[in-house]
Amino acid sequence: MRIAVLLLLAGVAVATGLIAWFDADAILATLVAIGWGGFLLICGFHFCLIAINGIAWHALTPDVAPRRLPIFVWARLVRTAAADVLPLSQLGGPAAGIRLAILHGVPAAIAAASVIVDVAIEFLTQLAYAGVGFFLLVAARPAADLLVPAAMWLLVAAGLGLAFVLVQRRGGRLLQRFEPLIARHFSSALPGKLESITEALQRIHANRGALAYAAALHLVEWLATGAEAWLALRLMNIPISFAAATGIEGLLYAVRSVAFMVPMAAGVQEGGYLLVGAAFGLPPDQALALSLLKRGRDLALGVPALLGWQVLEGGQWWRDRGASPQEAQSPERGKGAGD
Repeated sequence: MRIAVLLLLAGVAVATGLIAWFDADAILATLVAIGWGGFLLICGFHFCLIAINGIAWHALTPDVAPRRLPIFVWARLVRTAAADVLPLSQLGGPAAGIRLAILHGVPAAIAAASVIVDVAIEFLTQLAYAGVGFFLLVAARPAADLLVPAAMWLLVAAGLGLAFVLVQRRGGRLLQRFEPLIARHFSSALPGKLESITEALQRIHANRGALAYAAALHLVEWLATGAEAWLALRLMNIPISFAAATGIEGLLYAVRSVAFMVPMAAGVQEGGYLLVGAAFGLPPDQALALSLLKRGRDLALGVPALLGWQVLEGGQWWRDRGASPQEAQSPERGKGAGD
C-alpha cells in the first residue's frame, strides 16, 4: 500500500508539472474547444467500446445464459472504472468485475477463470495493436528515436503474453503454489479453492471458437480506440490523420501497460502522450489536452458505475446480515447463472 501511495503521489506530481510546464492555459483552451456535446459524444463512444469488451468476456463463460449479457457489460464497466478511477487499485479492476458477476449469480469459479482468460486475450490483442502502432510509426517517422525502445517492448511483451497463456493451460500446480498470494489480493472475490478455477480454465480453453470470437472482439475494440482519439482531436479542432491517431493510441497503451503498477497510470499516461504524440507530430499542449479529456471521460463513466456497484454490495450485505448463518454461508447463494 505504501508503494502504491508513493507511486500515485509521484505520478500526480509528474502530471501536474507537465501541465504547468507546457502552458496550462493553452491546454485548457484546447480542451474546452470540444464542448459539452463533444464530451458526451466521446463518453458514448467509449461506453460502446466497453460494451464490446463485455460481450467478449461473456463469450468466454460456459453455461451462462445469453440474457445475462448486460451483467457482463456492467461488470466490465466496473472493472475498467476500478482500475482507472480508484486511486489505489492496481488489481482492483478484475476483482471488482469478478465480485459483481458473482453477485448476479455467475458461479465463482467461472467468473474468476473467465476474467483470467479475458485479461490474457486482452493483453495479447493489445500487443497486436501495439504492433500496428509500431508499423505506423515506422511508416510515418522511420528515423524516430522511439523505434528501438518500442521494438524491445514488443519482444518482451510477446514473451510475457506467451508465458501467461502457458501458465493458464498447463500451470495448475503453479497456480496452486501461488494460492496464498492470489487469495490475499482476491479474498473477497474468490471464494473456494483454486482447483475449481483450474477446471474452469480448462473448460474455457477447450472452446477454441469462443476464444477466437473474444479475441476478434478485443482486437476490434483496440482498433476503435484509434477512431475515438481521432474523433476527440477533430472535435478539439486539431487536424490529424486517422493513421496517426491509431498509432498514438497503439503505442500509448503499450506505455501504460509497462507501468501497470502505477495507480490510475498517473503521470504515465500524460508522459506517454507527450512522448508518443511528439513522434507523430502532435504538439505537447494538444497531447496533454487529449490525456485530460480521457481522464474526464473515465470519471464520467466510472463514478456512476462504481456507485451502482456499491449500492448493490450494500444491499447484499444487508440481506446477509438479516439471514441466518447457515443461509449466509450456503454455497447455493448466488447460483443460477445458466438458468
